[in-house]
Amino acid sequence: MSNGEGSDRGGGAPASESMEESASPGVSAPASPDSMMYTSNKINERGLLFAGDPDRDVLTSAAATVAAASEAATMNGEVLRRVIGDLKELEGEAASSSVKAGIADQRRQLTALLRASVQKRWRKAVTGDEMKRVRDHIREPPVARRLDKLAFTFGVLNLTVSEFMLIKFPHVFWAWYMAVIPVLVFFRIPHYRSLKWGFFLLDFCYFVQVLCILQLYAFPSNCNLLKSIFLLANGPLAFAVPVWRNSLVFHDLEKITSLYIHVYPGLLLYALRWYPSSPSAAATLDACGSMDVKDLLPAAVVYLAWQIMYYVKIEILDRARLEADPELQTSLRWLAKDHKNALHRLVLRLTRATGVLAPDERFDHRTLKTKSIFILTQFIYTLLTCLPALVIYHSFQLHVAYGLGMFTVAVFNGANYYIDVFSVRYQSKYPRERPFGLGKVPVLRTTAEGSGDSAGDREATGKSKAS
Repeated sequence: MSNGEGSDRGGGAPASESMEESASPGVSAPASPDSMMYTSNKINERGLLFAGDPDRDVLTSAAATVAAASEAATMNGEVLRRVIGDLKELEGEAASSSVKAGIADQRRQLTALLRASVQKRWRKAVTGDEMKRVRDHIREPPVARRLDKLAFTFGVLNLTVSEFMLIKFPHVFWAWYMAVIPVLVFFRIPHYRSLKWGFFLLDFCYFVQVLCILQLYAFPSNCNLLKSIFLLANGPLAFAVPVWRNSLVFHDLEKITSLYIHVYPGLLLYALRWYPSSPSAAATLDACGSMDVKDLLPAAVVYLAWQIMYYVKIEILDRARLEADPELQTSLRWLAKDHKNALHRLVLRLTRATGVLAPDERFDHRTLKTKSIFILTQFIYTLLTCLPALVIYHSFQLHVAYGLGMFTVAVFNGANYYIDVFSVRYQSKYPRERPFGLGKVPVLRTTAEGSGDSAGDREATGKSKAS
């Protein structure tokens, strides 16, 4: 979703006037030609103009092109796209760099004009008002309620279908995984970018999703990869449910996505482990055999490979960008400030007790000390949480019990959210009257109302991480 602020840059008339001033004296574009015909005919005939100085003729054609674009902007987006393409072609025909730069600038202005035009049409279709941002529209109480109802319906149906596939057709659960996870991640990307949470999409849990897809389609016979994914999916990702308080909250697509990002790889590996199918030939017992402590090494190598790539991206390639914008969020920034998180409190206690941090010192994401602490902590967390996965790899019954345990935690977290947070917030967020029968009956306050958000409400609902 594009940001409406500052997007209406440029314009038809200014672009045309600017280019016409750059053209030769006495040359002017027709005042009001039919946009479609003018664009198709005039641009195709511009070769007739090349009789003198090439750049003068290029500018003449460009001026006419921009004049057409000025009128096309309010008429037909397809025409405007064609005009932008014609300007790009004219840019290539220009001889001097200054003329190229001038035409390129006009093309950029028209591109901004096209984006603004498309944005207004999209706003008009969704909100009924081309000046109202979609993000503002969906926050309006009637729209928000409707979206919550749709999200709740989707959440219940998706859970039902997932259970059906896992029980009735586990050998093809991989297909359901491919139908759900990529779609959820796709819809999360623009939302996270708008919140400046884009760096969360580089977290380890998303990296594991990529590994799962590679296992299914690129390396189906690689036992080491299968075992590594099994350990990581049933280890650090599964334990994210209690650690990060992932919740089964049907109406909240963000919470549902965060939960599925962490539990779906485990469900996929459960299906591949006990009900192997052709997409993962390595899953058969005969092919991969047993698993022991030595198999932690490949999993650790996979994790360290991600950690190195992540560090290079965050601390080297994007360091200047992150320092320039403190609102950009990364896992480290979030965790260093999340004083309610159990892992944060545990590590803070341990580092103070061992003298790594002073008794009154807190984490600071800008310091090398804090970065080193969190990198080491996440690595230890990953190895420790892989240990239960070593055990359940050998027992179907234990694997089922393990999965049910994590699911129960997610359900309980969701119950806490609905009872302690949602019931209070929904009544205070929207009008306090509801239609009931023939009239309207005030919504009674709950005993918890006014007490503020609980710790569970401070869950990083949009943020999905495994370590």
